[in-house]
Amino acid sequence: MPEEQKTPPPTLMPLVSRSRAFEADLKRLSRKYSSLPNDLKTFQTTQLRLLAASQHLPEALGFFPVSGKGLGGEGFFVAKRFACMSLKGTGSRSGIRLVLRWQPGKNEVLLVEIYHKGEKQKEDNERITAILKGEENEHKKEVLGSRT
Repeated sequence: MPEEQKTPPPTLMPLVSRSRAFEADLKRLSRKYSSLPNDLKTFQTTQLRLLAASQHLPEALGFFPVSGKGLGGEGFFVAKRFACMSLKGTGSRSGIRLVLRWQPGKNEVLLVEIYHKGEKQKEDNERITAILKGEENEHKKEVLGSRT
């Protein structure tokens, strides 16, 4: 008798919210890279779902901890593998960087910053510190992903 293939249970999609500063970054970059909003949706449904599944180390998925004084261990990551269709021929090495805060206990992701490494070399540590201090409470309340 052939063995039945068991399909893994669907991974819950984390709740994704965006800071107001992220929204401004996205709007600015979308003028230059028109596919960026759709690329972000793809990123959320693939990479963030894998991150939430916790079956892979974040580094294996292209998420690297943010370095900086007092920022280690706070759940902030830089996603260095982000495919942007507007940047032809680059694949996931497009140069787009996305800074996020992953809170596995709550299954929530806060998108903090998006930038191109050609315009900016490093994430905005002041923005991250403001979030840690609770000064950046103005997150977009819309939930961008479902939990199914």
